[in-house]
This record gives sequence, structure tokens and C-alpha cells, in this order.
Amino acid sequence: MNSDEFELLAGEPTPGTDDLMDDFVHASSRSGNSPRELYLMRETLNSLVRLARSEQLLEIRRSVERLLPGSARPASRRRRSPRDPAPGQAHFVFGRDT
Repeated sequence: MNSDEFELLAGEPTPGTDDLMDDFVHASSRSGNSPRELYLMRETLNSLVRLARSEQLLEIRRSVERLLPGSARPASRRRRSPRDPAPGQAHFVFGRDT
């Protein structure tokens, strides 16, 4: 990019994900699409973006686990036994006077 293109981009706000998805849906739709079809296309695109994000985060976590030894990982990420209640969780007793 040259300096003229940077000046043009500097004055405009960066489009958000929703704006880009709307532009894509409208550009790829036929002129006869109903509002329901446009909604379904937009929601499908949202689902694909969420799936891609979660796959990317999962891959990042896997690569971090490969790089760090178990002793260097934070304690909050270690698994506790299923019998141990969550920290701060209390057992409630109903119908009994204490």
C-alpha cells in the first residue's frame, strides 16, 4: 500500500465482523432471496466463523500444552477428581433444621 491508500483508510472506521458478513451475504445472494433466506445465510456464516474461532483456540491450546511442561501450567487448568465439589460450592440441606 502506498501513502495515499493509507490516508484513505485512516479516515474510515474499520468495518466490523457484522458489517463484513452483511456485505458478503448481500453480494452472494440472488435478487429474489427472501428475508428468511438472507437470515439463514447470515446465521450459517456466523456459525462457521464461531467454529473457525473455536478450532483456532483449540489448536493454540494444544500447541501451548506441547510447549510447556506439566509443572509450568497454571493450577487452575489442571483437572480435579469428579468427586471433589467445585471450590466455593456448598451442599444445601432442605427440610432440616440446623
